[in-house]
Amino acid sequence: MKSILILTILLAFANQSFAYFTLNESAEIPANGQGQIGFLPQFFTNNGQGVEAGVFFGSKLMEDTSYRISAGFGQVDFFTQGSVKYVPFADHDNTPAVGIRGAVIYGKKAGDSTTAIQLTPMASKKFDTEIGPLTPYLGYSVDFVTGTGATTSTTASQLHAGTEWVWEAHPDFLWSAELGFNLKDAPSYVSFSFALPLDLAKSSRKSIH
Repeated sequence: MKSILILTILLAFANQSFAYFTLNESAEIPANGQGQIGFLPQFFTNNGQGVEAGVFFGSKLMEDTSYRISAGFGQVDFFTQGSVKYVPFADHDNTPAVGIRGAVIYGKKAGDSTTAIQLTPMASKKFDTEIGPLTPYLGYSVDFVTGTGATTSTTASQLHAGTEWVWEAHPDFLWSAELGFNLKDAPSYVSFSFALPLDLAKSSRKSIH
């Protein structure tokens, strides 16, 4: 409820296309039975200023696969996104986790709609530090975009660089910060997120009984 309240306060509009095309996650796969629900504000740094705000839910699908669903407002009247992340090479010793994420994105603004398929090769590496575990990550997105009205079809590209952080005082919470760099027809931005854990295994046991 607190995330929804903050989201409504941060609603704003900007003069920039495809503002909700963030990565906002490392190549880590959630633990078995573990879900996350979170809040994501995004601040544009090119072609106008404004805020996009969204909420998301994600969990594990298989040993090397997870999914995430998100929705929000701000730059567009409404957007939603569904993604699946596949990580065949897990973080191990000195080797980073390497994978790819595919996403389908839909947005609507002033009667015009945008639909996109986003493909993002990505890598991350977890480090233990004095302030808690840090997981820096890097991703390169290719966005195949089509739309109606003022939205024209294009192939956009972005570079995402960020980190996830677990504060040792509250180890169940996951924080992240990300920079997005416009390579072609895409936004540059700063984004943050805060995720709360959900014990899906516990919820499943309750529903059975």
